[in-house]
Amino acid sequence: MSSGWRDIIDSVREGAGGPWMCPECDEVAVELGQRFVRRGVVESTLLCLACEAGADGAGSLR
Repeated sequence: MSSGWRDIIDSVREGAGGPWMCPECDEVAVELGQRFVRRGVVESTLLCLACEAGADGAGSLR
């Protein structure tokens, strides 16, 4: 995973909201998706809506 994705993950952990700039295509189109079960986040995914690059982070973004 590139340092660009790592920076976005750190930003999410600090509570920032997107969209973020994609480290792959430089578009401000990265969004955070989260799946919840019983009021808790069980999976988080970052996805660029422009180029479809992404970073999965089940557990790592909590």
